[in-house]
Amino acid sequence: MCEIMGSNQRVNFGYKKVDKKEKGILVGNVFTDVAGRYDIFNDIASVGLHRIWKKYAVWLLNAKSSDVVLDIASGTGDLALEISKTLLKKEQLWMTDVNFEMLSIGRQRCLDLGKNFRTVLCNAETLPFRDCYFDKATIAFGLRNFTDRIAALKEISRVLKPGGKLLVLEFSKIEAGFGELYDWYLSNLLPQIGSLVVGKEDPYQYLVESIKTYPNPMKISSEMNESGFSAVRYQKVLFGAVSIHQAFTSTDTD
Repeated sequence: MCEIMGSNQRVNFGYKKVDKKEKGILVGNVFTDVAGRYDIFNDIASVGLHRIWKKYAVWLLNAKSSDVVLDIASGTGDLALEISKTLLKKEQLWMTDVNFEMLSIGRQRCLDLGKNFRTVLCNAETLPFRDCYFDKATIAFGLRNFTDRIAALKEISRVLKPGGKLLVLEFSKIEAGFGELYDWYLSNLLPQIGSLVVGKEDPYQYLVESIKTYPNPMKISSEMNESGFSAVRYQKVLFGAVSIHQAFTSTDTD
């Protein structure tokens, strides 16, 4: 799942420093290249575990049947489809992504399953929604691709109702124990799997670098607090290879 922004400051694109506008193009190219084989790669690379992680994340989201939910960086729609099982009406769920190819595949996949969710091509830094519209918001494996996380998190806080909830599922780094094995897998095996599945290794080299340069969960928690969220907490899954953040907007409307 992907999300990109634009500006002129220097930011990370994997290990490289590029300006924000260039990163938007580069990340967009990455996900355009992999869109058609994205789900197959995820199944192989995670041995199917990504589906379990997403189900668990939706369980933690604890969406009520009446909630209006925003799924950001929806990609091919895995999380949206899982969330929709708890909602009364399909109109209550919005799918957004900045990459046309990924969102088109996700929308068609949902339509094929009889789910005509509201779908918007947009980026998370300038969400086209009014203040306090959504009860819940989610991002699965997309936050590390944002160019300006703080700006995007502030936008998400803006469109959530008081007491609204953000849930973020993202790759992280194993800090001890299996860290060396995990690092070897990321650096050596993951790009090779990408090359076999998609026919290109470069997009998955970026994937590896984006995971390795992504801040630790405490830093992400700090950014969420800085962006207007409170009661921020996180947990690690699979020895820290994946982290799940939960954060809430203030109930103080003064």
